[in-house]
Amino acid sequence: MCLVFIALKQHPNYPLIIAANRDEFYRRAASLLHPWPNNTPTQLYAGQDQEAGGTWLATADNGRFAVVTNYREMDIKTAELSRGDIPVLWLKEELSAQQFSDRLAADSSRYSGFNCLFGEYHDSEVSIHYASNRTDPVLNLEPGLYGLSNAVIDTPWPKVRQGKHRIQPLLAEPFQPEQWFDVMADATQADDMELPDTGIGLDTERLLSSTFIKSEHYGTRCSTLLTMDTTGRCRIIERSFDHTPAITTTHQFNLTGIR
Repeated sequence: MCLVFIALKQHPNYPLIIAANRDEFYRRAASLLHPWPNNTPTQLYAGQDQEAGGTWLATADNGRFAVVTNYREMDIKTAELSRGDIPVLWLKEELSAQQFSDRLAADSSRYSGFNCLFGEYHDSEVSIHYASNRTDPVLNLEPGLYGLSNAVIDTPWPKVRQGKHRIQPLLAEPFQPEQWFDVMADATQADDMELPDTGIGLDTERLLSSTFIKSEHYGTRCSTLLTMDTTGRCRIIERSFDHTPAITTTHQFNLTGIR
């Protein structure tokens, strides 16, 4: 997952709206959004990376949710643990937010660079925390609109700024998923003078500067909306894409009565 927007207590009917794009090589196999085999009391809903077995965004019927992105850096070493295991750990282990933060801190060097948003929704209240092994400390997010790509949260990369600009007026309107998917489908690349310099070269910076990425071998594989309304209902919708990039599938699950 390479771009995430989080609206926390910004919409009158939806205390939580998460819109996210996962960007990956097309050759890397992944299963689509589905209920994972239920070997615990918690039912987890997520896509699954078939190479390492983890996920990029997940929610569960216990009211928890988590998103992970990689941190863009040039010095990449083989890590002992997969970043895709982080959301699963939060959803399936009965850890408090502090215990989970401590666990991530203890294992920090065992992961490649990551950003993680994790939270829960109970009794009409939602909380979200942000953690990364490239910055300290863990943040408890206050109500607001946030953007996260492959640097620390709210780093003003062009697609983060532009996405927040387009989302802001939607927060004053009745929630319509199609409007949010339109934001996440924007393939406009940033002007060269706006691009960050993360050491990957101008052509690659340009390619990765759009909200929705399209190229021959790498691109946006899915767009996901996760919402929780004031009655405790959670809905997750995911659209998957191939290299064309045509919509290949849409999956949706409703989790009612999360308290």
